[in-house]
Amino acid sequence: VAAGGAPAEPTADVFSFDGVFGEAAAQRDVYEAAAAPQVAACLHGFNSTVFCYGPSGSGKSHTCYGPAHELPPAGRRATAAWATSDAAGLIPRAAQQLFESIASGGRGRFVVRVSFLQLYRESIYDLLSPSGRPLALREDPRAGVFVEGITEVAVRSPSEVWALAARGQRHRATAATAINDVSSRSHAIFTVVV
Repeated sequence: VAAGGAPAEPTADVFSFDGVFGEAAAQRDVYEAAAAPQVAACLHGFNSTVFCYGPSGSGKSHTCYGPAHELPPAGRRATAAWATSDAAGLIPRAAQQLFESIASGGRGRFVVRVSFLQLYRESIYDLLSPSGRPLALREDPRAGVFVEGITEVAVRSPSEVWALAARGQRHRATAATAINDVSSRSHAIFTVVV
């Protein structure tokens, strides 16, 4: 509302185009441009989000995790080696940067927690503790919007973050499509709280 109670003139939203990566782009280049600044901002107290969007088969999972055929076998050492490989996606790289920054920053102690949920058929499901029961979205004046009953796991290393991401990914709802043999049928939100 403008001065004197008159309605304010509508303003146009301005959006800018930051860039695009070709299909031959290296995972490291995508990470450095799209996610590394977000992880750094998070350690300075800002909420940060990396949002991967696109049609089935466009490379969202590859970008977030890395190539499925190169996933590591179970075990901490294999997971740690994977997270620093050239094929690693955004999540293992972000975990690596986060913990390296915490270790070298001298900014005190941090508690890092991870949760992973999927939105499937208009319901929310916990991917770290899959009970099959949908969870409720709630709002609290102090806590804001939250998912009631979501599992949050305290983590102490990049390999623990990556292991939880891989575990949750295995619980996602998937189905074959004409484009992708194992297409996820849900939207997923992997959250790291520092």
